[in-house]
Amino acid sequence: MRSSTSTRGHSVRMLRAGALALVVMGALACSGNSTPPPELQGTWSTEYPDYADRGFAITDSSVTFFQGEGRSSVHLLVGVESEDRPGRVMYTLQYDLDGTTVGFSFEYTEPGRIRLENQEHMLWERES
Repeated sequence: MRSSTSTRGHSVRMLRAGALALVVMGALACSGNSTPPPELQGTWSTEYPDYADRGFAITDSSVTFFQGEGRSSVHLLVGVESEDRPGRVMYTLQYDLDGTTVGFSFEYTEPGRIRLENQEHMLWERES
């Protein structure tokens, strides 16, 4: 037969475990969407000469980076974050790279045009 102290301790542990589960489920539910909006989906390229054979494609579930010479890498999207700024929206696509979550950030400044966070001097345009 259990003592009331033992039963009370068990109940407290169960309540804590339940509260932790609710916090985790809430964080997962609020962690963002993993589907980019339609205006980001498509193939993107730039006229910048050093990147003529480079580019990327965004679908509803992945991002593909074209690396030149017919090479590419496809990555599953795990999250999409957005931040409204004056005259533009900053997006970060989070994708899986060998078990690590990596971010790909850019500004959507006008329909069909973006600028990568680390290459603001280059304009990328959606082909399709």
